[in-house]
Amino acid sequence: KQEMHDALPTHLPDTCTTSVITRSGKPSIFTNLDGVSIDQCKSVVVISEGANKSISDARVIQTILAAAGELADADAPIVAEIYNETHRRIVADTFASNVVTVSTAEILAKLLVQTSRSVGLSTVYSEILSFDGCELYFHHADWRGCSFYDAIFRFPDGVPIGVRTAEGAILVRPDWDYVLSEDDEILIVATDDSTIDFQSRAVAKPQPQPTKNVYLQQGIERELLIGWNDKASIIINEYAEYVMPGSVVDVLMVSPDDNVRAEIARLDAEIDEIDVRLIEKNPLDRDDLLSLDPFSYDNIIILADGGSGCDRNEVDSGNIVTLLLLRSIFQEHGDKAGATKLITEVLDSQNYSLVHSAGVKDVIISNRLISMIVAQISESPGIKAVYDDLFSEDGSEIYLKPLKLYYTDFPVTLSFADLIAVAKNRDDIRIGVKVAALEEDIDKNCGITLGPAKRK
Repeated sequence: KQEMHDALPTHLPDTCTTSVITRSGKPSIFTNLDGVSIDQCKSVVVISEGANKSISDARVIQTILAAAGELADADAPIVAEIYNETHRRIVADTFASNVVTVSTAEILAKLLVQTSRSVGLSTVYSEILSFDGCELYFHHADWRGCSFYDAIFRFPDGVPIGVRTAEGAILVRPDWDYVLSEDDEILIVATDDSTIDFQSRAVAKPQPQPTKNVYLQQGIERELLIGWNDKASIIINEYAEYVMPGSVVDVLMVSPDDNVRAEIARLDAEIDEIDVRLIEKNPLDRDDLLSLDPFSYDNIIILADGGSGCDRNEVDSGNIVTLLLLRSIFQEHGDKAGATKLITEVLDSQNYSLVHSAGVKDVIISNRLISMIVAQISESPGIKAVYDDLFSEDGSEIYLKPLKLYYTDFPVTLSFADLIAVAKNRDDIRIGVKVAALEEDIDKNCGITLGPAKRK
């Protein structure tokens, strides 16, 4: 309890009007749950703990059983972090209504892969997942037989991206002519739920837009993972879903143990579409990095080994040194640098500015992102199904696409409503804009604006 009291003022110097109350004790014991007045709660979040994942899952499931027993007559959702897929399935089958389970490693792995394929995506997700800036909301109104596409232009603030039907089904990017029924809810990206206002008429009308049938061509890719953690296997499997057959994933490590060697060999044998190779060199040695021909990779992901008992700053420090070495190499060999994208995972959010100053445009702050996802699900459990769709290769994903795919001659003057219309020609929903000239300016959100005014 004293440790919590010491940590909270450091990380939460201003809690505004919120009182933070701490208690100690086993959370699977009813008496301890009564001590925090669990019967009065709006939601419960159960966090995993400990290096042994099986033991951690067992403790989380015990806590879910106790909390669910205390909340038998309440409507409060329970959000729980569980490692093992089988354990998550057991919980889902036992508590179908009010318990939502999340796999943090799986979510982060998918985020890292998606981010590596679209520069700036980490900034978009950081804003959507936070409670600052634009977020995802479910909103109900009198739709008056409006189609989904027409509804997009009837919100002064926000861009609808989907529908939740009366039966609870989530339709991300439904058919354009889908007619909203009386009990449907819109899934909308907006600044705040208080600013969402459905109008009887369009707030802006787009001008007719040209259709340009130019698409980015996908080819064989080379990916480099530096380091290894519990997300690495998922990342490699995710890459296999995205890349063309014949692509390569290299794993760079100094001295991997036998378990890692066996896992990499297993992945290489089981995934037919790509080659998975282990390279034993030192990512903190400039000559070793240069010998890899780093310019030949499409993406380089630096993983944070955040195992039990690790020093987060020490892990981040090693990654920052690797980033600086890579940046030095790319600057020195600018003629070869090409379009290699650097993505890194950071454990301590206070190191974000340091990493960004090292020339990395995409930074995944693991603990912060997971905290934001869990917090959002605890506020709106239905949002979990949306994230499952967005983080899936088979679902509707978020991309940053160059305007040259839509227009031939530049400069071009158009409104955001016009951009929405031209995106429809390619079956996309436009939710924002990125100004390339500002992509290194943290104070201006790296040039990204979600849901700008439709007349802008």
